[in-house]
Amino acid sequence: MKRQVERRRVLGAYAIDMAELGLLWQKCLALVPDDGKTWSYLSVELPNEKLTFDSYEEFAAAEELPAKIYSYTLTVSASSGNRMTLWGSFMGAPRVTADGESEAWCAGAIETVAAFTYSHRTWYWWISKAPLLAMAAVLGIAGPIGALLAPFAMPKGTTLPFSINLGALTLAGALVLMFFARGNLFPPGAITVRKESSFLRRYTGELGLVVAALSLVVTVIGIVVSIQASGHK
Repeated sequence: MKRQVERRRVLGAYAIDMAELGLLWQKCLALVPDDGKTWSYLSVELPNEKLTFDSYEEFAAAEELPAKIYSYTLTVSASSGNRMTLWGSFMGAPRVTADGESEAWCAGAIETVAAFTYSHRTWYWWISKAPLLAMAAVLGIAGPIGALLAPFAMPKGTTLPFSINLGALTLAGALVLMFFARGNLFPPGAITVRKESSFLRRYTGELGLVVAALSLVVTVIGIVVSIQASGHK
């Protein structure tokens, strides 16, 4: 009887450069015996093509790669049946899977990859989960609707200050943008081939959060000023 065990784990958002990818590749190769019956490859998905590299050296020597790679699979396998795969996706959370005859080997392989990616986690790893971004999109869509319906619930002749409307709409736009462009703004598992030369490209996600925070502040200030003005009447 042959027993095959499979284990998997969803990882938090992380980012690694070329040198760190090489180190991770070496750690993955160390999980399987070097007996000449070991295979490893990195498969990269680009918008119009799919590239497969049989070694880190081949990948490092490749030309005309994009500055960042979001969708890829790093696979290490052996003739014994042990197999480990790290999945990176443009939109979904990265994950690691391990297949083997031993549950201990699968757990060790997953822990090795998980510990490495955790040590390279991004600053936004805690907001990279889909439910939080989905809630942001819901708030972003509900904001303009609430702003349109608010005058009907207010006393006749009362209007919302321009600062509240502007802040609410800007906040809503920033939240919706961050949700639908989360793959570019907050990549869950990016491999940086080279640094972006453009400041805006490198810090788009951070700038989006700054706009959302400023919009929230403007909205809150507008509401406070409106309440104070109403109290003096």
